[in-house]
Amino acid sequence: MAAPNDITPNPAPHQLNRADLALYECVVLAPTCLFTPEALNALQVQIFNAVGFHPQGDQSARLQPFQSGLMMHKAMEGGWVGWGDVGLTPQEANAYLHRIGTKGWQFRLVHEAAWSWVESKNWDVERINDFTLNQLRWLRDVNCLDLVDREKVIRQIASVQVRSGTPPGQPPIHDWQDVRGLFFTPCWPALQDTYDSLAALEILGGLDRIDREACIQGILKRHAGGGYFTSPESGGGNEYHIDGSARDTIAAFESLRILGALDRVRDLDKWKFRPLRRGVAENQLTWGDVEAWVCQQRLAKILRERKSNPKGPVGSLLQPGEN
Repeated sequence: MAAPNDITPNPAPHQLNRADLALYECVVLAPTCLFTPEALNALQVQIFNAVGFHPQGDQSARLQPFQSGLMMHKAMEGGWVGWGDVGLTPQEANAYLHRIGTKGWQFRLVHEAAWSWVESKNWDVERINDFTLNQLRWLRDVNCLDLVDREKVIRQIASVQVRSGTPPGQPPIHDWQDVRGLFFTPCWPALQDTYDSLAALEILGGLDRIDREACIQGILKRHAGGGYFTSPESGGGNEYHIDGSARDTIAAFESLRILGALDRVRDLDKWKFRPLRRGVAENQLTWGDVEAWVCQQRLAKILRERKSNPKGPVGSLLQPGEN
């Protein structure tokens, strides 16, 4: 893992191959100011092709991919694709989704596999993840959250918070006290799962359904200082998938921001985002490097704004725009 100072200053993401891979690999996308116009156009073409979007099609054909175009939702939330790029408006998307109704489309959590260390068997679980979280954000932006079964989704997400070793309907958790308060599914990254869950609950108005204090304490318990997070040593190996990389730091920052608990972090000005560099050549630039650099710049801006306006809302690392 490289130290933050080893990251190429002001990295140029357009020099990386397969820019669309960042949609799978990154939580925080690089601002478009780091792309050349040609690179940004090529990136949008890659995304359009992946979701079956045809800019020259009629309105109905252009709207249809938004039913399940999770890559498109994330690209739009990250600022890589705008409404002008797709030739549509939020109002047109709203009318389309309400016209087809829940019979033609329905928001769902993703079905994934989990492994129970306690029972030594696989479990089928439903979870929020990065792509479905961005789909929720997109639905909020086009004023279509009324098409989501809020109560059902809130209940599904809230049930994942660790409050015992045998959560109802969930895989039993080995040494559950190690991650008490977090949202953890065996074989899933605990801090990142926690962030996805909290962000979704915030959008849906369900934060009152969880133990907020336990979640705050669960995050801070794992903090070793400087934005570095460690995993409990339980049954051997890193079964909680906390590696202290930038992705964990992002998840912790955003989770504490949502919970209004960043003031309980005493060294926020010393936080670093450490890109995971395992198996990467020393001089090779990765999307993880770009993501870490972007977050470092945005954290510095957030701290400056916080200093000038202590009572104002704390900005998000995911906010698209200039660095």
